[in-house]
Amino acid sequence: MGRARDIANLIGGATPDIILKTSDGAILNLQTSDTTVTADSVLGAINFQAPDEADGTDAILVASKIEAIAEGTFSASSNATSLVFTTASSAAAGTASGKMTFTSGGELVIKDTDTADGSSPTITLQSGDTDIAQDDVLGTINFQAPDEGTGTDAILVAAGIQAISEGDFSSSSNATKLVFKTGASETATAKMNLTSAGKLEILSGGIDVEGGAVFNEDSADVDFRVESNGNTHMLFVDGGSDAVTIGTSAVDTNATMTVSNTGDNHGISIVGALNKSRMHFQGANTGSASTDGLVIGLSSSDDTNDDSALFGLKESGSMTFQTAGTNHMIIDGTGAVTKPLQPGFLVRNSSDQSNVSLNVLTTVVFDTEVFDNNADFASNTFTAPVTGKYLFTYNVNFAQVDADHTVFALTLATSNNTFTNNPIITPTGFDSDMSELALGAAIICDMDANDTALVKVAMEGGSAQTDIKANGVRTNFGGYLLG
Repeated sequence: MGRARDIANLIGGATPDIILKTSDGAILNLQTSDTTVTADSVLGAINFQAPDEADGTDAILVASKIEAIAEGTFSASSNATSLVFTTASSAAAGTASGKMTFTSGGELVIKDTDTADGSSPTITLQSGDTDIAQDDVLGTINFQAPDEGTGTDAILVAAGIQAISEGDFSSSSNATKLVFKTGASETATAKMNLTSAGKLEILSGGIDVEGGAVFNEDSADVDFRVESNGNTHMLFVDGGSDAVTIGTSAVDTNATMTVSNTGDNHGISIVGALNKSRMHFQGANTGSASTDGLVIGLSSSDDTNDDSALFGLKESGSMTFQTAGTNHMIIDGTGAVTKPLQPGFLVRNSSDQSNVSLNVLTTVVFDTEVFDNNADFASNTFTAPVTGKYLFTYNVNFAQVDADHTVFALTLATSNNTFTNNPIITPTGFDSDMSELALGAAIICDMDANDTALVKVAMEGGSAQTDIKANGVRTNFGGYLLG
């Protein structure tokens, strides 16, 4: 055998049957006598067998085997060989392909020879720890290039996968997470966890998706939630409601998107290039052009600055402004503006007011409304619903005016002032009584909310014979909120 060896045969007990003993390490060579080794030639094999098993048949066949098998034809520059590990179940080991192969290239191939659906090879890493506590490592797979010539960082563990307990193991718990480690210029550290609850935790680096990502595939009714430092639902997609929310988990069933802001920041901020900070709304009836529909945003007259606000409809339809579900202002396609509920009124009298008293301010009676948009007129008096500037017009038709009147005046009395027509008429300048006289005026008044306005007349001298006539709408009182 080339060297002296002590070979002793030992019989009985658990002691090995053969001992190879040398001073410099025992060597066992299995050599083939084949002078031309080709692919799949067996160079040597170790068989494990129970040939004396009393049951015979399968029991006495080779139960397991280790073979050295050539991967190709041997030559002066090649002796590529695989170690093939074979086990048996109800046939001689080796009658089927190997269960595990260690190739000449250092690859380990494990094969499940069961052809049934779902069969697959399994590698189990078992811990010998008899008392698993939190953060104990059950098993590790490391990836390393220890022979890298540059050394230093290059030879450190570059990546790894660890199974780490999430708590103390018990009869009812074996909660474990998978920790994925990678390195850049250091020993690989944890970058991602897959918890026992099925949650994927990205510890650093973020997510870079190439090729797109789909959540809630096939209508699985799965929600998507992004948490910020101060809000658990900074971004939330409710799978079952087909709705998106920002800043809240409360879904508005009447809206596709809901934005909630409890702080001092703007709910939505749109920042864009010149003339691009806009919101664009299109519907089924707004046409197909990208310029159609409603646009809200910034506009520029000279294309150099966003110097004005834009609220515009790009088509010929009308724009309607509402509060409480009621139309308050409409701009039609021609540019005409209507404000159907803008405070405004026109009233008249339906009967004569005869023999107006002398030396007092007499209120003109207006008992018939032509229109009253906001129900602000009652009992001859207009009451301002809001603070603003109001335009008033008033006309009174008189009959049987006494030429002896020394004062004949028409006034608008408000909560803050009394406006009298100028000049005050003095009938004494006329040769005789006047059968008819019409006076009118218009004025803009500054009124506070709940201020009032009414029309009055004043007469002095002569006799109380003058009448205020009801001639259609010739005696009237009107007003309108300008702004």
